[in-house]
Amino acid sequence: MTADGVAVTTRAGAVRAGAAILTVSTAVLAGDALRLPSGADPWREAAAALPLGRNEKVFLEIGRDTAFEPDTHAYSNLHDPRSASYSIRPNGWPVIEAFFGGDGARIVEEEGPAAGFAHVSAELVALFGSDVASAVRSLAATSWIRMASIGGAYSCALPGRSQARARLAQPFEDRLFFAGEATHPHDFTTAHGAHDSGRRAADEAIAALSGRRLLGRQGPLAAGARAVG
Repeated sequence: MTADGVAVTTRAGAVRAGAAILTVSTAVLAGDALRLPSGADPWREAAAALPLGRNEKVFLEIGRDTAFEPDTHAYSNLHDPRSASYSIRPNGWPVIEAFFGGDGARIVEEEGPAAGFAHVSAELVALFGSDVASAVRSLAATSWIRMASIGGAYSCALPGRSQARARLAQPFEDRLFFAGEATHPHDFTTAHGAHDSGRRAADEAIAALSGRRLLGRQGPLAAGARAVG
């Protein structure tokens, strides 16, 4: 923190501003990759109470549009924790999205995308028959938990710690503001929740900066007199 705002030190040098909005994941915030100001431990503790889940996605391209009906959903073996859920031709696109959680995500995390593609292909063949193998091809796979800048999927509050979302959303000294899906009271784990939290943090920062400028123009005694009167 500086006398009139914040200073962010990066490998490319220092950036100074009146305020800053942090949108890093809770895994990054709770870790030691960032050096936060003295007194910010409650925000780190709140982030630690909202760890990221283990989820990954594998995408396949459909070579023949007639191979699957659009906007179809399917599940593999519900008794196997490694199984994926499938969104097939969403919005009519020639794509299959396979969503892994827990042990299934570990396949991609520990063995790599190729293992994820192989696992998904085997499940699709079991669901739809051997012709599927010639109708799809590997397209892309996530690796969120292996990315140091993310460290996982979306936040999951520890049992009894959901109030940490409100704690994390609080500004620090009206100069450091926090946004991201983990800070949303209702729409956490969603893209729209992350978007809305960013707008909320921006509004808070603008209000704080506007108030600071007003105080600077009036002087502390004038501002205090107006607040009381």
